[in-house]
Order: sequence, then C-alpha cells, then structure tokens
Amino acid sequence: MHEHVGARTFGWAAVATAGLVVLKVGLGVWGGSMALVSDGVHSLTDLLAFAAGAVAARWSHRPADPTMTYGYPRVNVLMGVLLTAVLLAVALYIAVQAVAALGRPAHSLAWPMLVGGGAGLVVNVLLGGAFRGKDRDLNRRSARLHALTDAGGSLAVLLAGAVIFRWNAQWANGAAALFIAGLIGAGAVDILRDGLITLSEGVPRDIDLAAIQASMAQVRGVVEVHHLHVWGLSPDERLLTAHVCVSGQSSLAAGQRIIREIDELVARRFHVGHTTLQLETEDQCSAPGHAALTERASPGPAPRR
Repeated sequence: MHEHVGARTFGWAAVATAGLVVLKVGLGVWGGSMALVSDGVHSLTDLLAFAAGAVAARWSHRPADPTMTYGYPRVNVLMGVLLTAVLLAVALYIAVQAVAALGRPAHSLAWPMLVGGGAGLVVNVLLGGAFRGKDRDLNRRSARLHALTDAGGSLAVLLAGAVIFRWNAQWANGAAALFIAGLIGAGAVDILRDGLITLSEGVPRDIDLAAIQASMAQVRGVVEVHHLHVWGLSPDERLLTAHVCVSGQSSLAAGQRIIREIDELVARRFHVGHTTLQLETEDQCSAPGHAALTERASPGPAPRR
C-alpha cells in the first residue's frame, strides 16, 4: 500500500506541475519576463522529476528476487542523483542568462509575473508538504527539493513583479532569475553528495566508524573488532559486516549472545539494521597474514578491553 500511495503522490505532483509549466512559460514569453520563463523551465524539470519519481517509487518497493537479493532500494537513490544533477545544470544555465539580463535589462510587464509567481508559490508549497517525511529517501527528498526551490523561485518572481509594478525597476527581473539559480544549486549539492556516497558504498556521513568499532569492542567477551565495513543500500537501509575476535574458546551459546548484543547495539545507537558478523578466536586474530589483511581493511583495531 505504501508503494502505491508514494507513486500516486508523484503522479498528482506531475499533473499539477504540467499546468504550472504552461502557465509560467506562456505568461513569461508574453510579458517579456526572463525570471518567469526561467521559473517555468525549472518547473519543467520538476515535471520530469515527478514523473520519474513515480516510476522509482514503484520499482524501489519490488521484493527481492534471485538476481537482486537485496531488492531494488537503490532505484530511488539513482533517480535522486540523476534528477539533482539535472537541477544543477538548470541552475548554471539560469545563472548565465540572469547575469546577461542584469547587464541588458529588457522591458517586462509586471502583472504576468504577479499571476505566474503567485500560482507557482501556492502550488509548490502544497507539493512540498505532500513530500514531507521523516525518512532519508533520496527520491522523496529530491522531489521535495524540486517543489520548495520552485516555491522560492516563484516567490522571487512575485516580488520582482511587485518591484517592477511599483518602481518600474527592470533589473529586478534578472535579479530574481539569479536568485532562483542560487536557490536551486544550494539545495542540490547536499542531496547529490548523499546519493554519490550511497552509490559508491561509502560510509554514511552520519556514521562514525571508529565509534561503532569502539562500542562493539565493549561487548562482554569481545577482544577486538576488525574488517569493519558500513555502507547503505539506501540512506535508510544500512548494512554492517565485521570480524569479531572473542576471548578464549567461547561456546556456541556465548557466541550467539555476542552476536545478539552487537546487533542490538548497532541498531539502537547507529541505526544499522542488518549485520553480518564473523566470530574468530584470539589465535586466528593474531595470525601474521590475518593481521596484515586487517590493517588494509579496517579503520584500525579497537582497543583491547
């Protein structure tokens, strides 16, 4: 059910945004407003984002199968990265055009900017609320960024239209377009960075690998932790693998207790939901070849208890 609700939200967002594209570009061309046309182009990227997001929302919830044993959670990540990269390209294009417009202000009518900016502000604030959520889903975050930056852009167009209406200050048109470009670029960088970390299987930015290693080493019976790796299938699904040296010749029951306590620890403190642990004796850990491999694959051995 969650999958269909997410896809439906993206679908309605695409329909509403399609109407905004027609309205903004039409009024912008007719009224000679580069800011409004730029905002319309931004809305066009929103339209593509929401349409693609609907597809990603369905695919990311498909169950695991023999060829995709973890399922398809990275479809959302990949889509979020691609759409955010498009946003950055759009921001660069708008910025270049805005700087040129500031040097050669063209005459723009105020009322089309007031109408188009007002409509865009209302619709995109509502869409931003629809995509609000506590999770770190990059597809949803990217869609919310699209909506809120478009709302900020529409507000800039609205204010520029008011300035032109009151004082005939034509420079406000280019200034509003430049503001839209900066707004898009500032928000896109953060999402793009998170997405690239996930796709490259890097350690999530909110994870302190040394802190996890030290915490695991404090579990009773654990001598040392190495070969520690933490990465994400998506920003909400973290995985951990590690080799855990245990004291003496621990029994099977003691080993199961250690695994259970580590599972609970990393889930509670570090929000890692899936762990794979290999228990080793102290003799195994102290073997020369094993120690050399450990140095290459671990952030450094946790201190002995």
